[in-house]
Amino acid sequence: MINTVKSYLLEESLGKQWYFTLNDQQLIVYYRRTEKTWTDATPIDSRAVRHFSVTIDKNDNIHLLAYNTSKQLIYYEWRGEQWYQRLLYPISSRFENISYLELLSIHTHIHLFYYIENSLKRAQESLIHSYLSDGKWNSDVLMNFLTDQSVTPQLIRSDDKGNLFCVYTRRIQNQTRSYYIYYDINSKAWAKPSILFQKPCICSEFNGQTDSSGNFHMVWVEEIGSEYRINYKSINPDFKYTASETVCIHEGIEQVQNPSLHIAGKLYCFWVQDGRGMASQGDASGRHWEIPQLITGESITLYNKIIKSLDGRSNTMPQLGDGFPDFDWTLETILFGGTPKLGRQKSPDHTDDKDEKVNKPVVVEPMDKMKQKIEKLESQLNEAQNRLDDFHAALYELQDYVRQRDKSSFHMETQIRKLSFELEQLRTMRGKIPYTRTVTHENELTTKPALLHTSENGVVIEEKKNAPELEEKEEIIHSTDDDQQAAMKEKKTKLKNVDTGSGEIQLGNVSIRINPVNEEEAD
Repeated sequence: MINTVKSYLLEESLGKQWYFTLNDQQLIVYYRRTEKTWTDATPIDSRAVRHFSVTIDKNDNIHLLAYNTSKQLIYYEWRGEQWYQRLLYPISSRFENISYLELLSIHTHIHLFYYIENSLKRAQESLIHSYLSDGKWNSDVLMNFLTDQSVTPQLIRSDDKGNLFCVYTRRIQNQTRSYYIYYDINSKAWAKPSILFQKPCICSEFNGQTDSSGNFHMVWVEEIGSEYRINYKSINPDFKYTASETVCIHEGIEQVQNPSLHIAGKLYCFWVQDGRGMASQGDASGRHWEIPQLITGESITLYNKIIKSLDGRSNTMPQLGDGFPDFDWTLETILFGGTPKLGRQKSPDHTDDKDEKVNKPVVVEPMDKMKQKIEKLESQLNEAQNRLDDFHAALYELQDYVRQRDKSSFHMETQIRKLSFELEQLRTMRGKIPYTRTVTHENELTTKPALLHTSENGVVIEEKKNAPELEEKEEIIHSTDDDQQAAMKEKKTKLKNVDTGSGEIQLGNVSIRINPVNEEEAD
């Protein structure tokens, strides 16, 4: 049999899982799992709760909205280390109650909805919409139902852009009239309600999802006398929110519960029928559905799974499977090739055919399984391709950055080469500067730079800096001119102290030597 306890399975970005449920004392308790081990149950507080809703934002902060038995609407938030709480709305009238809660995380906003019913005056009932933006709560009365007719909020979902779909029903005598209203994220305003259908029966257990194009798909259960029916309808917001024709997925006398709609290229509807898991596949338009098939007779648990998309949006997906603590299988995983973990094992001599049929999952035809696997792989491939496109875009940006760096490096290398060339030129020019070789009386050889100037008269002027006290020495002056060097080698003249008529004049650091043409060599 199905377990109807409302529970939530959340998963953080790094894989850590959270499980929220109500214990026997109606306290909200949660479990955490890092690998395969769950922690013990931890209560949030000591207040008994009637119903609650949970979501997780893109920063892995957990948000919880609860209505307790003290008629208090409390908002909880987990910020990594502890829970923070805030009283949002206290009910003071004994005739009022909160009958519906919904909490959604959409991009950077947290949206919450609650319906205040009044058993004395139904005309005073209202649906409240509040959203958290930049740390502030903004609240609006979505609508006041100025009528004595019974109104029930059924379903609230969002698309990828952040637009919202709200579906509610109104009982008029023996008729059920269904409406929907649309919230535009750009204008931050709700459109006027539009009617979806009117049926002479009880309509309940609405479920739906939005596709990548923004179309809203939904299913619900109709109870007509002793018969049950699962119907499908879609809404296109781009064409004045027009709705498609109603399509029947299944009908029969066996009770059906908890229809769940999944979108993976095609449409898939799962439900519980007389305690057994069933499924039907429809095309992308939802106009054509295959004959329902039995998936498993295992005991099934209903819970909500919070799935985070790549853009950080949280999607609430109803799941039908084995549930806490294993979470080994769902009807979806069985349909796409998975196998459930069987419950109690039978003894080898046990031959109850009826029990065997209940405990063993029905094997789907191989061709159907293959088609379904291909469709799932195609959906996964499309998602991987989208992620690959994002990686390519980032790669192109990185390549452009590298090219800019290479361009800057080439410019720097050019400057370095230019400076190296100029430095080499300076070294070459320095090598061409003439030097004087000075031979002392101790035959020591030293090399000193000198500046030589030759006049037109054959006078060689040698500039000296900081010359020591004059002493007798012999100098050989080298010049770049070959003729001057030969003449200097053939004829050596001893330097003498400054003396008039000696042929040498000493003026400070400058020596001037006059070379007459027929000068005889001194003794």
